[in-house]
Amino acid sequence: MTAETELTDLAAGIAREAGELALWRREEGVHLAATKSSLADIVTEADREVEALVRARLREARPGDGFLGEESDADAGVTGITWVVDPIDGTVNYAYGIPAYAVSIAAVRGEAVPGRWEALAAAVFAPAHDELFTAARGEGAWRGSVRLAVTSATPAGALWDFAAGALLVAEAGGVVTRVDTASARPMLIAAGPDVHARLTVLLDEEA
Repeated sequence: MTAETELTDLAAGIAREAGELALWRREEGVHLAATKSSLADIVTEADREVEALVRARLREARPGDGFLGEESDADAGVTGITWVVDPIDGTVNYAYGIPAYAVSIAAVRGEAVPGRWEALAAAVFAPAHDELFTAARGEGAWRGSVRLAVTSATPAGALWDFAAGALLVAEAGGVVTRVDTASARPMLIAAGPDVHARLTVLLDEEA
């Protein structure tokens, strides 16, 4: 077993546990929101609870690693490995009961800044569908036990959380790049090599 695979296994187990907590909090939160608080407050609390669980599990397993989440302070760590976590990716869907949300966990090496790190391991768990997506650098991308591969067809676009999703795309044979735009946020291109090349050309022509 490679170091990347070990990191992926750890991320997968924690993502599944965290996802189950998110699912339970969503179901319980709908009831609580009707009597004690607003649904927005429940969702915010769930975000924090899920991230706290992930952070605690990672600290237990790998106490020297760094941590970068959405709901708590960053920690640089001392090992050179940082865990990038989105506790509930798709909070709007989560709030409205749409089952398109997930726990996203990635282990990266290097500076914990998008575009400056090297993704080593990734796990994305969608609890409402009980689907687990994983990737380890050099070991491919998987949905459960099924290996994934990108397609050359382009009937519709696709969207991934950057840290974990980018490694899933790359290990499935795709290409992921960030493109600076005139807007405040950069654009993310994630596609098969041919489609990625065509999109890049089109964007260059528009620039």
